[in-house]
Amino acid sequence: MGADGGSVNKNYNLKLQIQKDKDVPKDDDTKEYIKQSRWNYCALKSNEFLTLPLVSDYRGNLYNKTSILEWLLEKDKQKAYSAQQIDKFKHIKRLNDIVQLNGLTETVSDENENRRVIKCDFGDDVFIGTLNPNSNATNAQKNFVYISPCGDVMQRNALGLMKKSERKCPSCLNVYKSTDIIPINSEDPQMLKVLEDRMTTLKKQNIYHNGKARKLADPKKGS
Repeated sequence: MGADGGSVNKNYNLKLQIQKDKDVPKDDDTKEYIKQSRWNYCALKSNEFLTLPLVSDYRGNLYNKTSILEWLLEKDKQKAYSAQQIDKFKHIKRLNDIVQLNGLTETVSDENENRRVIKCDFGDDVFIGTLNPNSNATNAQKNFVYISPCGDVMQRNALGLMKKSERKCPSCLNVYKSTDIIPINSEDPQMLKVLEDRMTTLKKQNIYHNGKARKLADPKKGS
C-alpha cells in the first residue's frame, strides 16, 4: 500500500495549527499590545508608524496628518477602505474635525539602534517611544492631553501650573475652557462619554471640534 498522503497533510496542518496557537498572545498580552499600538501606529492606517505632523479627533485618537488628508481626498472610500474603517472614521468629514498637535519634536534616541522618539516640548516628556529600550513609557502616556483649538500637547498635571481663574494654555497662553482639554488615547468609559457629550454640545452650537464655526445653509438658496 502507498503512503497515506491524507494523513501526512492532516499531521502537517495540525503542526501548523499548534505552532500558530503558540504565537497567539494571551488575552492580557493582546490588550497590552492593542494599547501600545495606539501610541505607535496611526489609528486610520494600522500599518503606519505615527510620525509628525500628528493630528487628533475629538475622541483623542492619534493619526498621521497625511493619512487623514488621503482619507478626506478619497472620493470612493469603499474601494480604498474597509467597511469597518468607513464606519469607524465617518465622523472625520473635513479638516475642521481634527486638530493638529503642536509642541512635539521627533528625534532618534540611539544612532546605533535607530530608536525613534517623539518628545513633548513642554516638560521634555517622551510622548511616543522610549529613550531606554528596557523601560516602559505607558505611565506617562496615560496622562497626555491636548487643548483644542491650539493643539498644544502636555502632561495633564502641567495644566495646574496656571491659575484656575485664568485657564490659559501653559504653552501658548491662549484662553481655553475645561471642556477643551482632550485626553489622548483615553480608555476610561466615563471620559469617553464626556468627549461624546462635548461633541454633541458643539454640534448644537454649530461649532467644529477645532473651535471653528460651522457655515449654516443659506435659507434663500434652493427655496
